[in-house]
Amino acid sequence: MRLLQAMAGAKHGGAEAFFERLAIAFAEAGVQQQVVIRPDAARESRLRVGGVALSTLPFGGFFDLTTRRGLARLAQDADLLLTWMNRATLFARPTPRTRLVARLGGYYDLKYYRRCEYLVANTEDICRWLREQGFPPDRVTYLPNFVEPQAAALLPRESLTDRDGPLLLMLGRLHANKAFDVALAALAEIPGATLLIAGWGPSRKSFLRNRND
Repeated sequence: MRLLQAMAGAKHGGAEAFFERLAIAFAEAGVQQQVVIRPDAARESRLRVGGVALSTLPFGGFFDLTTRRGLARLAQDADLLLTWMNRATLFARPTPRTRLVARLGGYYDLKYYRRCEYLVANTEDICRWLREQGFPPDRVTYLPNFVEPQAAALLPRESLTDRDGPLLLMLGRLHANKAFDVALAALAEIPGATLLIAGWGPSRKSFLRNRND
């Protein structure tokens, strides 16, 4: 089985980080694989160090013929083309030999996924939603993001807060898409609870300004 993965994501993000981990894990497992990404020196370096064969394409707008033709050429040698999210899937086409599978990390517009044979979602609720939209249930698969386990010393509660009551932890990129505002609103429904937020991202400054509100 020869695998081609296409990722046109941003420099930072959960899906992008998981893509890198998965591609490197496939390489370590001996999977015949090539990936194609947007030019990104840091990501290219990490993937190459991990033993991943890669190419780059611009993944521009709808009329980007360079990407369309380049991806079609690379797909000729693949049995499976796995695209990540909307933009990569927009440029992908199945062939008599190549099966097209897309991975979704949200409730995306399914116009991008009409040519896909299978869809992979990173939450069970997205899988439910895809089936409700009419995608064949037996062609929807749940595969959550995962991270490498890392040993770390336990932190005493008093090093995190001097408050009693339930202690909650939310991890993620500090971005509006992660719905931290929903967690903050729900916090009011848990008397005496303390919510710890761990992450980094464009919304960090606003969290720091409002952390004691």
